[in-house]
Amino acid sequence: MQQHTKLTVVIFMTLVVPCILGYNQEKENFIALMKLLNTPQKPERYFSPVDVKFPVSEQPTVTEFNWKSCGPSDPISADVVILPDPLVIPGNISVEANATLKVDVVAPVKVSLTIKKKVLVWLPIPCIDGVGSCVYDDVCEMLDTMFPPSQPCPAPLATYNLPCHCPFKAGTYTLPKSDVVVEDTGIPSWLSSGDYEIKVVAQDSKGSELACFSATLSLK
Repeated sequence: MQQHTKLTVVIFMTLVVPCILGYNQEKENFIALMKLLNTPQKPERYFSPVDVKFPVSEQPTVTEFNWKSCGPSDPISADVVILPDPLVIPGNISVEANATLKVDVVAPVKVSLTIKKKVLVWLPIPCIDGVGSCVYDDVCEMLDTMFPPSQPCPAPLATYNLPCHCPFKAGTYTLPKSDVVVEDTGIPSWLSSGDYEIKVVAQDSKGSELACFSATLSLK
């Protein structure tokens, strides 16, 4: 009985304790990361010599909103312009977009979203409650949840007869310059002032890439 007890203690110390310590360390690292991400940062475009207390990252400074395609041969291409620059959230945002679809886009459409915030270096924002650097198995299903098919699409999409549900037919879609009001409700805590890098990759049901976009922007 005594030997059995000793064996149990040995197993606990060698297997369970390291797991607990590892979990605690991982939890502490996560808390420290979120604390950094939640801290407002001055966009680097406004840095002065006084602000540079640490070596500046080798990555280029975000000087303006930039949107580009990272999949030039993908069947979906788009250009997007967002103002003001830097963005102020919550607040009024002006959006203008043009998209070309060479194929019909049908469900399911898998989307992988990667978001980074610059805090001296680019820090990845984790996926928390479906917000952040997340993978969405089917954005078509998400659109149906956000915008019930029984109801009209929201403005400004409805204003210009633009669809908000799959399937999206091949063709050209244009959203003229439109104002959108972003409320402060539901905004994640990490979405504070600073520089951000975003990458979006969309795939069809066979895993073929439909689109890839990347953007850099600043929040003030």
